[in-house]
Amino acid sequence: MDRVAHRRRATPRYIGQLFVERTGLIDGIVPRQIADSMRIMFGLNLTYTTSYRALKFAQVFVRGTPEDGYANLPSYLRRLKQANPGTITHLLCDEEDRFKYCFVALAASTAGFQYLKRVIVVDGTHLTGK
Repeated sequence: MDRVAHRRRATPRYIGQLFVERTGLIDGIVPRQIADSMRIMFGLNLTYTTSYRALKFAQVFVRGTPEDGYANLPSYLRRLKQANPGTITHLLCDEEDRFKYCFVALAASTAGFQYLKRVIVVDGTHLTGK
């Protein structure tokens, strides 16, 4: 059995992990729902702060950190180009390897540009004949 399970008080990290493992839900969840679920499933009475921290840990457990997401971005763009031949992607980082911007143009979108109707619009509100 997990050594944390023997503690008198459960940590927010453990509660978040337990919540995700038991329910599999994280999107649209508010701290009060975590507190209610833990009370019903395990008889734990959680404060709002503990529930909020557990929710934040659960989100990191499911989605990872923002740093992980940025680290995975090049491989995601590579897979996107493999799955959609003709797709254009460009990832730019600054000198310190920090994210600057990402450009994605799916092949279907770029192919559709040739069928757009060209329209010239002149906004004449600032033009006066005086």
